[in-house]
Amino acid sequence: AVLEVWVDTDDRGGDADLSILRCAADLANLHPDTGARVLTDDIGMRLRAQQLGLKVVRLPDDHRKPGTALDNVPPV
Repeated sequence: AVLEVWVDTDDRGGDADLSILRCAADLANLHPDTGARVLTDDIGMRLRAQQLGLKVVRLPDDHRKPGTALDNVPPV
């Protein structure tokens, strides 16, 4: 199942990535057997998620914007 999270612009305090990662961490804690995964094409978001111990999934090629930093990073 996929859960998309809308981050309220009034509630994110300038760091939407952190709000999304906190939500993913909460979901991972609620469901330790399956965990949560962060789907991203952003290298900074990927690194921050990994630092928090979250599983990261690379965005499928047909959904990626060309010229991003992940062009040269092998899929995990």
